[in-house]
Amino acid sequence: MNPELQALHSRFEPYLIHPWPDVIWADYWLVTGVCLPLLISIGTTIWFTIGCWKDIILFFRRLRVECVDNHDDGTVDRS
Repeated sequence: MNPELQALHSRFEPYLIHPWPDVIWADYWLVTGVCLPLLISIGTTIWFTIGCWKDIILFFRRLRVECVDNHDDGTVDRS
């Protein structure tokens, strides 16, 4: 067998056959259980905040120019 391939095989072989050490699992769960959800939630919060502010600004601009109909009592005709 090629010495480089044998070195590569012996380096990764324990993690494919034997159980992974607790340190590896701790790092895995730190990334997948804490860091990744935290990054996704921060991104989602920023995304929703930007969208909300855009909609609120548009709402108040339209509200400023809205014409009120004093004869509108809110009823709907059943025709």
